[in-house]
Amino acid sequence: MYPSRLPLLILQLFLLLLQGGATSATQKFTVQVWPLDAASPSPLLSIVYDAATLSARSTSYTPPTKLLDSSSPTQLVRVGYLRNPRDQDSWTGVVVSSKAFDKGHARYVELLLGPDDEVLHVGFQAAVSSDDGAIGVKVVRPSRGPLPELERPLVVDESGRVPQKEPEKSLLQKYWWLFIVMAVFAMMGGGDK
Repeated sequence: MYPSRLPLLILQLFLLLLQGGATSATQKFTVQVWPLDAASPSPLLSIVYDAATLSARSTSYTPPTKLLDSSSPTQLVRVGYLRNPRDQDSWTGVVVSSKAFDKGHARYVELLLGPDDEVLHVGFQAAVSSDDGAIGVKVVRPSRGPLPELERPLVVDESGRVPQKEPEKSLLQKYWWLFIVMAVFAMMGGGDK
C-alpha cells in the first residue's frame, strides 16, 4: 500500500462517517379534527418530526373556526388521523370538547411513535392559559412497562398438589414450656423463715 494514500483514505472515511451520522430523516404528519356531526375530517395541524431525536415543530396550524362559531357549547370533536384515507373506520385519535379550541387555552399534540417510526396514536391536551393560539408538539416512544417480580417456583408434593401452609400457632402453643419453668421456679423459691 502506498504511504501517501493512507491519510487521504482515513480522511475520506472520517468524512463519510460524519455525513452518515449528520443526516436524519424528517417526516411530515397531518393531525386532523373531525366533529362528531361532520361528514369528514379537516386538517388541524401539519407537523414535521424527527424520530431519531424525538423533536418536532408545527409548520401550519388551522384553527377550527367552524367549531368556535358553533352554537352547541358541549360539542365533542375527534382529534387524530385516518390510517387509511379511503376508509372512514380507520380513525385513530382522541375525543375532546370543542371548548379546548376556545381562546385562552394552550394546546398540546402528542405523537406516539411505533418501532418503525410511524405514528401509532395522537394525543391532545388543552389547559387554561394566557398563551392564546399557540400549539405545542411532543413526540414520544412507548416505554416498557413494569415487569412482575416473580417468586420462587412452586414446590409440589408427591401427589402434585401445592402443600398447604400450616396455620400460625397461638402464643400459648408457642411458649407453654415457659409457663412450666416459671411455675417450677416459683415453687422452689423459699419464703422468709
